[in-house]
Amino acid sequence: MAAVVPFVETCIYIGQAVGALIVGLVGGINDSDHAAERQFTQNMCDQLRAAYPSKNIMIVHPNYAATLSNVQSAHVECPITWPRTQGYTCLSFDAGAFQLQGDGGFENWCFNGNYTNNGNGSVTFRTIDVTPPPTPAVQLPPPPPPKSPSDPSDGVYLVNSLKNGRWTSGMAYYRQMRGNGGNNGQQPSVYIDIKTDGTVTWEGGVQQGVFPDGDRFSAWIGAAADVAKVATFHQVGWAANAYRPMNVYRDQWRVLYEIDGWQVYTVYYCT
Repeated sequence: MAAVVPFVETCIYIGQAVGALIVGLVGGINDSDHAAERQFTQNMCDQLRAAYPSKNIMIVHPNYAATLSNVQSAHVECPITWPRTQGYTCLSFDAGAFQLQGDGGFENWCFNGNYTNNGNGSVTFRTIDVTPPPTPAVQLPPPPPPKSPSDPSDGVYLVNSLKNGRWTSGMAYYRQMRGNGGNNGQQPSVYIDIKTDGTVTWEGGVQQGVFPDGDRFSAWIGAAADVAKVATFHQVGWAANAYRPMNVYRDQWRVLYEIDGWQVYTVYYCT
């Protein structure tokens, strides 16, 4: 029987994965930061509802008053302007009354479940009935297991490649990552192009690629990650695929490997 993952650990795991998909922005709290926060709260709420279908879910930043039954709570951070974050409380519970004590909007709270929104920050939650429907006569086969559900030894290099004066950018997946991006001279398990008519700007936003198995990999890197004062092997962002979140580290500008006349330079690595 599989072990039950604690609510706090689940929230941190989902928060890191969702945070990796949030666009990095420059400056203080502004409308763009609020857009990232709104994206974060709604994604967190959807993911936690999927993980806990019998529970009501609340994601909230301001103060609140609540009387809730069988409540569990956790704290997560939403990445906004690198390296700043915005903190949120995640609540899982059966039923009760909730009163927001602050501004509304998805940048401040998001909730889902069996509820009545009374207005002015007041929400009444009721118990969720998760009685399964009758089993149909014909069952579809279960989906195949993920190829690498939680293997911490794999990872991705974010690379720029050069051949005869032509630059490209891509992602190189390795089933076995070595410490501090030490896969020098080794061919990747899988490589995909991200841009073939020049290099992408890795910093200050989300870069995504889809591997041949359909897995989408997303990496968010801080806007100032490439300045000289950022140390090599220092964490500069977040990343995630369908299986787990990862951290992004600044790498040395060096040739990772060569193939067919291409010199492949590593810029960042994710593990």
